Amino acid sequence: MKATITAKHIWITGAGSGIGRSLALAYAKAGNQVVITGRDKEKLNQVAAIYPDNITVLVWDVTDDQSADAVRAALKVRLGWLDIAIFNAGHCEYTDGTNLDTNSFRRVYEVNVFGIVNGISVAMPLLKALNEQQELGLPKSDAITRSRGQIVGVGSLSAMIGMPTAESYGSSKAAANYLLEAFRIDVAGQGIDVSVVNPGFVETPMTATNNFPMPFLMDADAAAKRIIKGIDARRHKIQFPKRLHWILAFMACFPSLWFRINRAILARSTSKI
Repeated sequence: MKATITAKHIWITGAGSGIGRSLALAYAKAGNQVVITGRDKEKLNQVAAIYPDNITVLVWDVTDDQSADAVRAALKVRLGWLDIAIFNAGHCEYTDGTNLDTNSFRRVYEVNVFGIVNGISVAMPLLKALNEQQELGLPKSDAITRSRGQIVGVGSLSAMIGMPTAESYGSSKAAANYLLEAFRIDVAGQGIDVSVVNPGFVETPMTATNNFPMPFLMDADAAAKRIIKGIDARRHKIQFPKRLHWILAFMACFPSLWFRINRAILARSTSKI
C-alpha cells in the first residue's frame, strides 16, 4: 500500500542526513512545507536545494535550550503553525563496559533525550495553534480548521533489550520511549497525538561507523516510507523491520538466554583478538 501524506506544515530535526533527510525530501516532494533543522548548515542547504520552494533551513542544535524561544519564533514566521513535529536528531557512542565514561553518557542523553524535550517545548504552542486561530493572529474569517497536531520521536529497537557496548545509546532510547509514551497520555486532551518510531538498523552516517553485523539493514528512503505510513495512520508505535522487532520481543521474554547468547558472542570475539 502506498503511504499517503496529509500534513501541510512539518518540522524535522536532524534532517541534514540519514532518516531525517529522507523524510524531508519525501514530504517536500508531496508538496508540503517543511522546515529542517540541524547543526550542519551546509548539509541542510544541500537538502533544501532539492526542493527550494518547499524546504526551509533553520540551523539549531537540539541541545541548546537557551535558543528555544528564538527557534519557535522563527518557525512561526516560516510556517505559522505545525501539523507534525518530528524529533529525529540522534547521537550514538559505544561504551567500554569496564570503564564507563560519564561525559559520553551526557553527550548521548543531551541529544537523544533532552533534544526531544527541548523540541517539544518549542513545538507545543505551534501544534496547539492548529485550532486556536487567536495564536495565529488571524481574523475569524480566516480561521483554520485542521486535524490534530502530531509529535513524532525517533527511538530505536535497541530500547527493547540490553545490548553489549550500547549502554548509553540503548538506555537513552529507552528513556525517549518512556518520555513519549507518558507525554502521549498527558496531551491527548489537547488535540495532539504522539508517535514513537523504533527503527532497526538503517544506512546512515551514524551506522556507517559500526564494525559489527547489522541484520535486516535497510536504506534511509525505505525507512522513511515506513515512518510516513505510520505517521499518516497516527500509529502510537512505528516499529520495523518486523522480523527484528519480533526477534527482540521474543528474546526480551527470556533474559537469561539473551545473556548467555551475548556472553558467548563476546567470548568468541575476544578470543580472536
